[in-house]
Amino acid sequence: MKTNFIVKIGVIGIIPALLMVNSGLANAVFNVQVNSNSNPWTHLKANNQPDKFQFVVVPDRTGNERPGVFENAVRKINLLQPEFVVCIGDLIEGYSEEAHTYEDQWEEFDNFVNELQMPFFYACGNHDLANNKMLKIWERRFGKLYYHFVYNNVLFLVLDTEDPPNPPPGAAGISAEQIEYFRKALKENKNVRWTFVFMHRPMWTSADITNGFKDIEEMLQDQSYTVFAGHTHTYKYEQRLGRDYFVLATAGGVNKLRGTPIGEMDHIAWVTMRDNKPVIANILLDGIGDAEICEEAIKKFKTKVTRPNQIIDCDVITTDSDIFESVKTPLIFVNHSKFSMHVKASFEPIKGIVAEPSTFDINLNPESCRIIDVALKADKPLKVKNIKPMLIVGEVKFTGRNHTYFNVPFSQSIIIAEKFNWKTLDFENSIEGCKDMHQCALSVKDGNLIVKILDDDPYFSIPVNINIPSSDRLVIIIRAKSTSKGNGQLFWATEDAPVLNLARSILFPQIHDGKWHEYKIKINPVGVINKIRLDPSIGSGTYEIDSIKFVRF
Repeated sequence: MKTNFIVKIGVIGIIPALLMVNSGLANAVFNVQVNSNSNPWTHLKANNQPDKFQFVVVPDRTGNERPGVFENAVRKINLLQPEFVVCIGDLIEGYSEEAHTYEDQWEEFDNFVNELQMPFFYACGNHDLANNKMLKIWERRFGKLYYHFVYNNVLFLVLDTEDPPNPPPGAAGISAEQIEYFRKALKENKNVRWTFVFMHRPMWTSADITNGFKDIEEMLQDQSYTVFAGHTHTYKYEQRLGRDYFVLATAGGVNKLRGTPIGEMDHIAWVTMRDNKPVIANILLDGIGDAEICEEAIKKFKTKVTRPNQIIDCDVITTDSDIFESVKTPLIFVNHSKFSMHVKASFEPIKGIVAEPSTFDINLNPESCRIIDVALKADKPLKVKNIKPMLIVGEVKFTGRNHTYFNVPFSQSIIIAEKFNWKTLDFENSIEGCKDMHQCALSVKDGNLIVKILDDDPYFSIPVNINIPSSDRLVIIIRAKSTSKGNGQLFWATEDAPVLNLARSILFPQIHDGKWHEYKIKINPVGVINKIRLDPSIGSGTYEIDSIKFVRF
C-alpha cells in the first residue's frame, strides 16, 4: 500500500504549495518548507521500502559459557528493536546424563529470551542435543527439530545438523527425512524473493560433503539465498556457489576475544532485507549502548581494574620455613588497559616488618607491565602463621592525549605463607606425557622444555596427578623466559571435572624480554588435578620453561 509524503514548498515572497511524494509506509510524512534553490538536506526519498524489514541472528551462547554475555546480548537486541531474532544453536551447556540438569538449563535460557520484546526462533546445536534424553526434552518443549517459515515473502529454513543426535566426530549430518522436508518446503515456496538458511554446524566446511548438506545446496541452486552457521566460535565469511556463507562467532560461548582481525568477538548479525537482497552488518555487543553508555562503561572499567591482582600481580609470598626473617619478591605492576597508567601506592605499616621500597610511583604504557623487586625484612624472627596480611593501598590514574579519564583507588592484599612443595616438573630427561595440542612444537634442551610457537594460538598439556585437600590452596610457579608476546593462560582439569574449560583457567601477565622470570599462579581446586594446559603466549617466538612447581600453602 502506498501513502504520501506531504512536503511544503516555500520560497520567500511566494505562497507555499504542497507537493505529494510517494512513500512506502502509512502515515510517513515529511512536513518541511522547501526552497526552490537550495535546502539543507540531500533529498526527501526516505529509506522506507514497503517490503523492507530487519532481524537479528544471534551466535552460540554455550560451549564453556561465559556467564552474563548472552543476557547482555538480549538487552542490547531490545535496544535495536528488530522485528524478530533467529539463533544458530548451542543455547544450553548440556552434555550431562542428569535430566533435571537439562530442565534447569532450559528454564534459565527461556527466562533470558522471554525478556526479548520480539519473537525468538530456536535452532538446535550439539550442546542442545548431546544424547537421547536431551532429544526427548527438546521435542517435549519445542516440538520440531527443523522447520521453516515465511515472512514478507522471504523463506527461512532452520536446519538440524545433529540428525541423529550426538553423532560421532566428523559424522554430523542431515537425514534423508529432513532433506525431503526441505525439498517440499522449497517447492511450495519457489517464488519467494530470498531464502535464508540457518544451521549450527557449518556443514559445507567438511572435506567430503556427504552429510546431507550437498543435497540442500543442490535444491537451492536456482534460489537467491544466504547461509548462517556457528559452532566454531570464530567468525568467517566466504562466498560459495556465488552466495554469502557466514560462520558467526559467539554471544557467550568460550572465546579468547582477541579481536575482529582473527574473528574472535561477541557480536550479532543485523540483517536488513530490502526489496531484492539483504544487507548484513556485524555489530559488536560492546558497540551497543543505551542512554547511559558512558556511565555503564566507566562503572565496568573501574570494577575490572580494582579486582585483586589486576594492578599488582602478587597476592601470596611463600617461604621455605615456618619462621620468617626476610624475603625478596617481585611485584608485577600491570596495565591491561589501552590508556597510559600512573600508579601511586604504598605498603600500609605492619608491626615488625619493613618493606623496601615501601612506596611506588610508576608510569606504565598501555598494555604493558613492570617488575619491581621488593625486600621484606622482619625486625626479629616471626612465626609465619602469626603474620597478618600485608596491604598495598593507592590510586591509579588513566590518561590519554593529555587528558585524565579516571582516578581509581585500589588496594592489594598480600599474604606470607609457608610453602610445601608437592611436585616439581623440571624436564631434565624427557617430555613424556606432554602433548603439543595446537600451533606449537615441544622439545627438550639442556633440561628445559622448549616451546616453538607456530602461530598466534599455541597451547600444550602436561600430565600432573596431584591430590589437593579441600583445606589447602595451590600456587603453581612457572620459571620461564620468552621472546613472544601477550598474557599466558593456565587451564586445569581434575578427576571430577576432566574437561579443560574457561571456568577453570586463569590469565597471568608475562615479561617477554628473553630473561628468566617466575610467575606465581594461585588456584583453588579440590581433588586430584590430573592435567594442566598452558597457553604460553599469543605471538610467534620461543617460550622456554625451566621448571613448574606445585606448591601448597
